[in-house]
Amino acid sequence: MERITPENLRELRKKLGLSSQQAADSVYKNRRLWQRYEAPVTAGSSLNIPPATLELFCLKHGLPYPPNKQGKLGKLLSFYGGQGGAGQTLLTIDICTALMADGYEVLMISGSTGCAIFQGQSARLNFPFPRTIEIREFPSFEKDDFLELPDSSSPESLKPIIERYDFVFLDLSFSIGRYYFESLEPDLIIAPAKISEDKLRNMTAFNNLVSLAEYLYKQKIEKTKYALLMVGVSTHYTFSPEYYGLINEGDVDYDEKRSYHFKEQEEQEREQEELIELFNNLKRVQNMHFMNSYTSNAYNSYAHRYGKGYSIFNKAPNSLPAHELRSVKNEILRLLGVPERSY
Repeated sequence: MERITPENLRELRKKLGLSSQQAADSVYKNRRLWQRYEAPVTAGSSLNIPPATLELFCLKHGLPYPPNKQGKLGKLLSFYGGQGGAGQTLLTIDICTALMADGYEVLMISGSTGCAIFQGQSARLNFPFPRTIEIREFPSFEKDDFLELPDSSSPESLKPIIERYDFVFLDLSFSIGRYYFESLEPDLIIAPAKISEDKLRNMTAFNNLVSLAEYLYKQKIEKTKYALLMVGVSTHYTFSPEYYGLINEGDVDYDEKRSYHFKEQEEQEREQEELIELFNNLKRVQNMHFMNSYTSNAYNSYAHRYGKGYSIFNKAPNSLPAHELRSVKNEILRLLGVPERSY
């Protein structure tokens, strides 16, 4: 195995947000010994990190072994498989922007209808936009179509590119995604689910995620983690019509209106509770997660008002949805075993 250089080992540790002492503790070594692993090869104190120690370090911090020789994390992710209109492209742009703000090197790989279509718009508006590679997609994609993909769009051509970044996000259509996943073996796939919408549409997100996990497992891909993320969460069932003067106690049909309103509330509450109970079942399956963080319908409001294609972190960094998305970003890091950075 080609040895990792001391410089790349140091860069990798810093990417993980670890001090020398924390890195040493994670592999049961003292700080002075770890510093020798990172010392330049020209220094008399320099010492090659033993392969077993390096493997343990990778295992403890969610890194592939052998690690990326360029000192990058090389994590591959995708928002994929949620019901249509769940906003996977906008989520991709926003989470990538948040990771860039943390100092990570980020890349988006997009189909013709994904993030790539908004890159020019962001440039015209002079907003920063994550680096993006556009790949060719077929209108009706079959596995054999990989033979016809141009070199720049094939999964094999993307593998060395992924290694140059800390985080790479695939923003692909439903028909093509699983074939790229099969070849590239993502670290994390997240299905967005709009829990405030029709129950059947939310079942689609749940079933798509489970089906994808079963498919990739049959292909002997066991490293990938899967998560379901609630987006556009609405608590409109807490709305009080009396408070807003929509019904008054003096109305002749007050009791009838009030009863109808509460029945609607109870129905909405029950459907939401049933969905959350269903989603919680994911925790019982290996590598499956139901994320604790979520975005509210305030995110939808900001997205519609500011248009698509550039991140909310550029327009409203202190808004409620921006705060929610930071929580989503931090939970993604935890799922990947990457420590949050302290500021």
